[in-house]
Amino acid sequence: MDILRLLVRNGCRNAESKLDKDKNGFVRFQVSDHKVHISLPLPSESPFGTGRERTRKWQGLHSLLKAKLEAVDSGISTMEQEFQAYMGMEVTR
Repeated sequence: MDILRLLVRNGCRNAESKLDKDKNGFVRFQVSDHKVHISLPLPSESPFGTGRERTRKWQGLHSLLKAKLEAVDSGISTMEQEFQAYMGMEVTR
């Protein structure tokens, strides 16, 4: 998946992108000493074209991550500033 390649290419560790038990998406990874978890509410699948909407939402998340990582790479911001709202507990070593 493009999201995982983007995260790994930008130094994020343990990146994963999956669906939870309710069929909503999420992306998880580690940055610095923090775990990041971003949830992606998705419309339920039906025969009425929601596949496109689900794809659009994943593409939106990719664009968000790309912009945040570009801001960090350009020195405009830090990883902590960009992902603070999504950070959980510190990673134990």
